[in-house]
Amino acid sequence: MLKLIAHRGASKVRPENTLESLHYASSLGADAVECDVQPTRDGHLVIFHDNTLQRLAGVDAAVDSVTEDEMRAALKAKGRDLLTFDGLLADYTGTAPVLLHIKHPLGEAFAKKVGGSRFPIIAGVQSLESLAEMRRELPRERILAFMPSREPYREFSAGGAGIIRLWQQWLPFPAGDGEITPDTVREVCGGEVWIMMWRKGDGALSTMDGNAQDLDAIANLRADGVLLNDIEMGLAWRRTQL
Repeated sequence: MLKLIAHRGASKVRPENTLESLHYASSLGADAVECDVQPTRDGHLVIFHDNTLQRLAGVDAAVDSVTEDEMRAALKAKGRDLLTFDGLLADYTGTAPVLLHIKHPLGEAFAKKVGGSRFPIIAGVQSLESLAEMRRELPRERILAFMPSREPYREFSAGGAGIIRLWQQWLPFPAGDGEITPDTVREVCGGEVWIMMWRKGDGALSTMDGNAQDLDAIANLRADGVLLNDIEMGLAWRRTQL
């Protein structure tokens, strides 16, 4: 059965990358809940997706150019909370594993915290450097490659990633433009292949919400998992497959 991973938590209906969003997605029955981690200027680790504060706080500043307190204040002014990595480790009580999207290499001490977490964490790495850090602490099946392009799955697999993430638009069906398939990757790498849902919307807009038609197509391509914003829709779709 296709695994359903709640992207930034239940981000279609709850504030993204918050405990509320992660807990709600877990309570619904998501197979994993995804969130992002990156450092602020003062070295604190925050659960936040964008490289800048523009979209969520209306502030034209990079995350790594502000302190945690400055970031928290900017988000609070817009009615938003800021979750830290330490807060996630202390307060997450969901039953679903956490897929942690590690946007930058964060060092040995961070990797040890991930490996020693009281709940299962799947380390999502963007670089081979991050992969090497996490491989010292986690087994292959708990490391996912958030590849920056569709080509280097061989290198990430050889480095110890047991799950390869592909973008939906890399696949050969109407929403995509590529020839790569889950079977193509599994033939070389083994392990699992998860898909990040993506549809181009009106104008410059795009969506990672997902829809039932695309889930059908991805399931037919024999993917192992899907990341999507609309976890409610995804779980409703899966009930129709039983």
